[in-house]
Amino acid sequence: MSSTPSTPPSPPDPDDVQNLFNILETRLAALSPTSSAKEDGETPGVIGNKSVLIAVIGGQTTLLDTLLKTGASADSHFDDGWSALMLAAHNGHTKIAELLLSKKITLEAKGGNGWTALTVAVFNGHTDTAEVLINKGADVNATDNDGKTVLMWAVDKRNTQLVKALLAKGANPGAKNLRGSSVLSYAQRNNDLEVTALLKKAGARE
Repeated sequence: MSSTPSTPPSPPDPDDVQNLFNILETRLAALSPTSSAKEDGETPGVIGNKSVLIAVIGGQTTLLDTLLKTGASADSHFDDGWSALMLAAHNGHTKIAELLLSKKITLEAKGGNGWTALTVAVFNGHTDTAEVLINKGADVNATDNDGKTVLMWAVDKRNTQLVKALLAKGANPGAKNLRGSSVLSYAQRNNDLEVTALLKKAGARE
């Protein structure tokens, strides 16, 4: 019933991250919006979108804020599709997620497994981050490449709080994945009587 977990890029060595932070902070202090500073693939005046990803991985909210104000993109992502928002969701960096969501961003960007940032947050049990994404309008019926919905993941992970939050925002309790497994079947497999009752009350059927 479970999809193969989608994994983010391996985090860099902490010492390398700290060195990067030091370099970035020095460059940002000297950079104006009209500066000709340029990194590979970036426009003048922008210190790298790659740096956004490093700041997110490191949980550096202040540095990220400065990068975004300088012109770096909140929609920065790795080649495999993992976006800055997905990395924040993976690590449970709620404040960083809120900062990214305050900018122009693709909320429903997907990684290779078809996971959105909301799916990532739910899978990793980061309830606060998931609720921020839900309240910002993330698709509560998003499916991964196996047709498994966000609600199925919340039920599978026994996260009653998120099950309630997703249902309140219109998650479909009657959805089935590509193998024909229902939302209700995940709760019954876990012998989760509370969630089973919640789903049935919302209209879930086998």
